[in-house]
Amino acid sequence: MAADLANADAQARILAILRSPPLPEEGAQLAGERKERELKIEFAGLAPADALLIRKRFQGEKTDDELAVAFKRLNVERRDRLLVFLADPRRPLFTA
Repeated sequence: MAADLANADAQARILAILRSPPLPEEGAQLAGERKERELKIEFAGLAPADALLIRKRFQGEKTDDELAVAFKRLNVERRDRLLVFLADPRRPLFTA
C-alpha cells in the first residue's frame, strides 16, 4: 500500500471500508450505500492536502495501488459522488 497519505491509519481504514463485504442483512445496494456513508465520514476527517492526494490516486490508472483498485470496484455514480466530496475544500464534517 502506498504510504503517501499523512495519516497511514486513515488510509488503512479507507481500504478496510472499500474491501468490506456486505453485512448479512445487506444486498449489494445497501452495502454500497453503507460504504459511501462510511467513506464520507473518513474523507471529512482528512486534511485538504490528503483529500486531494487520495482523489488523484482514485482517478489514476495505476494497477498496483490497492486503494485505487478497491475504489474502482464501487459503481460509477458512487465513485463520482465521492470524488466530488473529496474535491470540495469546504467538506462538511460528515456524521451518520
